[in-house]
Amino acid sequence: MSRFDLNGKTVVITGASSGIGRAVAMEFAKRGAKVILSARSVKPMEEVAAKVKGQGGEAWVVPADVTKEADMKMLVEKAAELTGQLDVMFCGSGYGLVGRVENICLDLWRQQFEVNFWGVLNCFYAALPVFQKQKSGQYLIMNSGSGRFGIAFWSAYAASKFGLWGFADSARAELKRDNIDVISFYPGFVKTNFHASLVSPDCKFPGDMAATHGGQEPEYVARCIVNASEKRKGQVIFQAGTNFAARFMPISFAFAQMARKQAMKMFISMMQPKS
Repeated sequence: MSRFDLNGKTVVITGASSGIGRAVAMEFAKRGAKVILSARSVKPMEEVAAKVKGQGGEAWVVPADVTKEADMKMLVEKAAELTGQLDVMFCGSGYGLVGRVENICLDLWRQQFEVNFWGVLNCFYAALPVFQKQKSGQYLIMNSGSGRFGIAFWSAYAASKFGLWGFADSARAELKRDNIDVISFYPGFVKTNFHASLVSPDCKFPGDMAATHGGQEPEYVARCIVNASEKRKGQVIFQAGTNFAARFMPISFAFAQMARKQAMKMFISMMQPKS
């Protein structure tokens, strides 16, 4: 399979205002790509765009909400209007919902899926006609280690990410015929504001949880993501522990139970009641 040359390509990045999305935007720009930054918060994206331009790159800010199908269609149309093309759709929007399963109401479940699952599908279907017409394109889908193994207190988040695992694997097999890549990413702990922004009906976790548990820098994760884009890999699983669990927990129920028990102890030790 030939490499995917990013120089001059147009990359749409959802979730571009912070964290991994922000770092990914900078990394794509370094490789010569034109980046379309999208999220709901405008000011942080303008800062990213200014930084990209300051380093000689091209960047545009297009505010949009991934939970709105019309917004994603507009985003794709805007990318074509601004740059004349669309080559990569990075699906990076998402958040974490945690808590005891009996306390997570159905409205919270629906909100979690609206962003983490349906938000990705809105991106996917907005770009699909373009990719199929030009017989090329890439979807880069931010999943999570929780999308490969479920653990206590993360039922809703894990379910939304497990859905993406099944969807991406199926779509990848189908779209290969159209020369369209579907690449999934499964990070573990990453030093972003993810944990500080967790939503919960009954508890909270330390905002610096990733930093205190060997989390990776978002810039490193971004380099791996862009490398995978160039090499057209099917998936990337980050960190040795996440990789091991993703590969072996589905094989052995006994091992999976033991691993979940240890994870539960870790999270219980860090949980604080919601004030």
